[in-house]
Amino acid sequence: MQFLLTKQEFNHLSNQKDNIDKENIRLLQEVCTYAANNVPIKFWGREELQPWGCIMTSSQEWYCNECPVQQQCPHDNKEWSK
Repeated sequence: MQFLLTKQEFNHLSNQKDNIDKENIRLLQEVCTYAANNVPIKFWGREELQPWGCIMTSSQEWYCNECPVQQQCPHDNKEWSK
């Protein structure tokens, strides 16, 4: 059995998928930002553990070098020190 969709039905389904994709990316970004700001890590020779911080929310200019979620983060403008 074959189902045919009208252009409007197809566009509606396509828009629903796009909205779901955008919402999933937004939620992933929210979780990654939370992890970057709250998961303590050891970095740059310091003895104490502390969160790296997210470049999207940090008041200081940070890079993504040691971010614990840098591979999963969907942010388009990640920065690494040179």
